[in-house]
Amino acid sequence: NRLRYMPRAQVALGSLTVGGRPVIGYVWDELLMPLGGPTQTFTIGQNRASAGVGIPTGARTRVDVGYMNLYNAFVPRRANEINHTLWLSMHWTGRWP
Repeated sequence: NRLRYMPRAQVALGSLTVGGRPVIGYVWDELLMPLGGPTQTFTIGQNRASAGVGIPTGARTRVDVGYMNLYNAFVPRRANEINHTLWLSMHWTGRWP
């Protein structure tokens, strides 16, 4: 089991638009902490920090392109892992039928 906390902030990038819709810049940080089990101490188990740009592709769709820094702590091995990741995601806002 893990405790998960993820704040996110986004803002329109000035007058930069695509198809009349604003391009956004975003940052978020996701912190995961183990609860119970062999690593039950209240420490950071994983942290995912990201920053990027959201580009509108239609009235209800947006593509996000960004960078994510992933940090994993491996307590039993006394080792840490740091990964650099290109983040690409598509967002759709609409009604479910």
